[in-house]
Parts: sequence; structure tokens; C-alpha cells
Amino acid sequence: MSARNRRSRSNREHAVGHGPRGAAVASSGTTSPLASPREGAAPGRCRSAWEWLAAHGLLVTLIVALLVRLIHWWNVRHFDPLYNRTLPETDMHTYWEWAKSLVAGDWLSRKQGVFYYGPLYPYFLALLFRVFGESYDVVHGIQALIGVIAPVAIWDVARRLWGRSEALVAGLLAALSGPILFYEQLLLMEGLLVAIHACLLWCLVRGTLEPERAWRYAALAGVLSALACFGRGNFLLVGALLIPGWWVAIRLVASLASEGEHSAVMRSSWRAALAFAASFGSLLFLSLLRNRIIGGQWVLTTGNGPILLYIGNAPDSFGIFHYPDSFHALKERYGGDQSLVPWSRELLAAILAEPLAFLRNLGRKAWMFFSGYDIADNSSYYLNERFSWVLRVNPITWELVLALGAVGIWCTWRNWRRQFLVYLYAASFAVSIILVFVVGRYRLEFLLPMCLWAGAGLVELARDLATRSWG
Repeated sequence: MSARNRRSRSNREHAVGHGPRGAAVASSGTTSPLASPREGAAPGRCRSAWEWLAAHGLLVTLIVALLVRLIHWWNVRHFDPLYNRTLPETDMHTYWEWAKSLVAGDWLSRKQGVFYYGPLYPYFLALLFRVFGESYDVVHGIQALIGVIAPVAIWDVARRLWGRSEALVAGLLAALSGPILFYEQLLLMEGLLVAIHACLLWCLVRGTLEPERAWRYAALAGVLSALACFGRGNFLLVGALLIPGWWVAIRLVASLASEGEHSAVMRSSWRAALAFAASFGSLLFLSLLRNRIIGGQWVLTTGNGPILLYIGNAPDSFGIFHYPDSFHALKERYGGDQSLVPWSRELLAAILAEPLAFLRNLGRKAWMFFSGYDIADNSSYYLNERFSWVLRVNPITWELVLALGAVGIWCTWRNWRRQFLVYLYAASFAVSIILVFVVGRYRLEFLLPMCLWAGAGLVELARDLATRSWG
């Protein structure tokens, strides 16, 4: 098959969206989720309104995401007493002071030695300080604007996977999600990470659906994955699994290709995996080299991994960020300096001594990860509801998105090959958090793939309700 024919076929395929249950629907002729095969089963005006909204889904998602963030920002700015200050001993204070030292000239963070906290957010703040000066309003405002990226990216991913109706619902769920809105306005990295993870999901799906150009999306995904690791070290697990994941995903798509295209798609699987590994590994190597030169240790990203693993997995751990008694005992045994404690060795010994306690703790952390309660760290979601009615009356909660997402996973399982990298991302991300400890802001990015599936699930439920096809 000639290159021109392949491009022509590719363009025709991209003009077609695939519904949740695998049926192809032309993206130029969006079907309302309320549509019925029987004439008049749903009001014509409702169908027309929905079709107009779905056809203009990008604009609708963009406007809703921006407006709700500006309103939430206004509420927080006027009613949150901690809006323009950071409390000592909090991560927010640490990041703010770190950013100030960067702007003062310490761009290699020599005072930090080996990175203990992820450097992503302090360097982001330092860039804003350098351009706009040290301003709480600027930081909050820029974070509100960055918050628009994720809903738009989720809209486009859902559109390419299933269609415009699913895309509109998924984009609006991401735009209105209460937890995402809350954490975007804190002086923490969560809002930035959500945008990075959303763009990563976009790259994963685009690369899967366009195997001939997969290596380009894989290379960009590698950069985004490294940035995610510079924010929080748990993503190292996800990034490592995505290297073979690209190879597998492209080969799964190759099984759907025509005989003439099969060999070309198979070859692109290697290019995609190598492109991701090269870009991902290159940035991590720079971090490794910096830690060696400045801190004198071969540490890939941050040095807090063993400590956090112990906090979350010690026999007397609660599975959240809370120093167990055994942590303090070990620290005292080694002279009061936690950097001298061999945390990995002590944790392994504790697990071997009490394996059942370790397994029970893993189960407890898994339950906390998927449960609706948002475990506070640095700030409380439930306390901050008092400062913003956008949070107080918001129905788009963690548990709602996960419930609808579970429906969507079931409805879209026939297209599992096209979603392989999304499955891998979601599963490995959840595991990477559960293996350490669970707090509300650490699990936040899990909402992104669940919003995708929730969009498909809600549209499918609406269609089933309209057609009464419950059998």
C-alpha cells in the first residue's frame, strides 16, 4: 500500500469515532445520548441542544473549565485566610522559600544537597517569581489558567476514543471535579501535575491510534513522564512500565491493521518504545548527575523514597502520612539523624518479621485509595468547603467519578486494545501510591482516566435509559 493510500485511510479512520461498545459513528454526525431508534422517544429539542453542545464540545469545555476556576479563585481569594501566606513546617512553605532561594541565584539548589522534595514545583514558582515578582495573586491566577489544560486534553482523548458525546461529558467532569478544583488553588504541585498527567494521557492515546507517528508522541510522553517524576517519585514505577507498554500497545493495534500495514505498524512499536525510553531516561540522567555533583550521591530523583516507604509500610503504620512510633525509635537508635538510618533494610526486616501486618496494611491502603474520603495533607478539602461555594455545592465528587468510571470500563471493554496504555497508566499509578501511603492529593491524577471512562459510562447509561434496553 502506498504512503498516499495509507495517509488517506488514516484520515478516514480519524474522521470516525468509536462508540463505547465498539460501534463506529461518524464524528461529524454526533448522536445524542438521549436519541432513540423510535421516532419521538426523546424530545427533539433536547436532542438538538445536546447535538449542538457536543458539536461545540471543545468550546463548551473550555468556557466551563475557565469560568468555574475563575469563580473558585475569586472565592478563595476573598474568604480563605491562608490565601496569601504559607505556614511554617508545611510543604507549601518549603516550596515557596525554595523558589525564593532559586531566584536569589542558587539555580542548582546547592543548599538542598540531594533533592529531598520533588524540584518541579519550586522551579515552576521560581520562573513565575523571575517574570512577575513574588506575588500570591499571580501564582494562584496562573494555576487557575493551567487548570484548563486537563479538561481540554481529556475532552480530546475521549473524542478520539469514542465520540463527541462521550468527550463532552468527560471534559465537563474533569472541568467540574471538586477535588481537582480544590488542589489547583493550593500552593502545591497538584494543579501542575494534573495538567502534565492529562497531556501524558493525550500522548498515550494519540500514539496508540496513530502508530506510524507513535514515536513522536512517545518521545513527548517520555518528557512529560520525567517531569511527573520530578514532581513525585512514585511515577518512576509508571514510567518504567510504559517503556515495554508502548511496545505492547502498538503491537496490539497492529493486530487490527490490514495485512499490508501490519509489518509497518509492528516496526513502529520498537521506535515508540525506544523514543520513550530515550527522552524519559535522558531527563532522569540529568537529575541523577545533578544529585551526584551537588549532593555526592547517586540518587535518581529524590532521596526521600526509603523514608516514605517506611512511613507507609512499617508494622505500626496507619497507611497515611503519619510518623509511626517505630520511626522515632529507629531515628533515636541511630543518633537522632534520620539520614543515617538504613530505612530500606529496616523495612525489609520488619516485613519479614510480620508479613501479615504488611499485607493487612496494603489492603487498608487500597481501601483508602478508592474510598470517597479525602485524607488531608497540608490542607483539608472539607475545611476549605467553607471558603468556596464552588466546592460546597459541587456534586462531582471522587466517589461519583469512580462509580461512573467503573461503568465506563465495562461499557468500553471491547475496545481494550486501543485503551491498553490508559489501563496500564491507571493501574500502575494506583499501585505506585498504594505501595507508599495514601493521602488525598497524592491520588488526585487517578481521576483523569476515570473521567474518561465516566464520560463513556454516563453516555451509555443515558442511551440505555432512553431506549429502555436493560435486558
